[in-house]
Amino acid sequence: MMTHLMRVVATAGMVGIILIGSACGESGSARAKDLINQGLAAQAAGNLNDASADFQEATHADSKNKLAFYDYGVVAQRQGRMQDAEFAYRIALQLDPSFPQALFNVATVRYAAGSTAEAITLYRQAIVADPTFAAAYLNLGFALRGIGQTAEGNADIDQAVALDPTLASRVPDLSAPGTPPPTSAATPTPGTPGSATTVATPTAVTPSPPSNAVTPSVVAPGTPVAPIATP
Repeated sequence: MMTHLMRVVATAGMVGIILIGSACGESGSARAKDLINQGLAAQAAGNLNDASADFQEATHADSKNKLAFYDYGVVAQRQGRMQDAEFAYRIALQLDPSFPQALFNVATVRYAAGSTAEAITLYRQAIVADPTFAAAYLNLGFALRGIGQTAEGNADIDQAVALDPTLASRVPDLSAPGTPPPTSAATPTPGTPGSATTVATPTAVTPSPPSNAVTPSVVAPGTPVAPIATP
């Protein structure tokens, strides 16, 4: 695994992020967890540059910590560094191919880049990984409606609302074929270390988190899921 990561790292914007990522053992793992929580605090305070530095250092401390790469990706995406964000998410997915939040966030990046078909595939993979992921159903539904698959898209949106009834008031009028998803950007709300931030958007929802993470907030296409704390 690490051989592959070391080989591909120099091909993307995150050059060097894991070139010294050979640290392992309890000390490296503990250091990474501390840095992740430190990064979450910086992110909650709006200090994205500091958060990015903390998450990147966490990847050096423990190159097998998927949350370090994932959280780095979230901040990079919010800063508009889409190549870095996608690269970080994909490393997280190499470490855990069934990481639903990472699949979701790669989908938002690909959707924003105009790769709707790829985004649809990724949203479906996120749903397979977590069948209760309401946000994935919602974004999948909008994406399908955007390519003319209105009935299937509406069914996925209905499933999203069934999983999270609070979405009912946030879903726009679906009577017009091809209704696009909301495009407003999310604004992080300061939170506390060790917890995900709340994101206010027209389609913000709360999925069931993985067992080793706090509940994240997730949003419409183009905006990433919030960072996740280590247990």
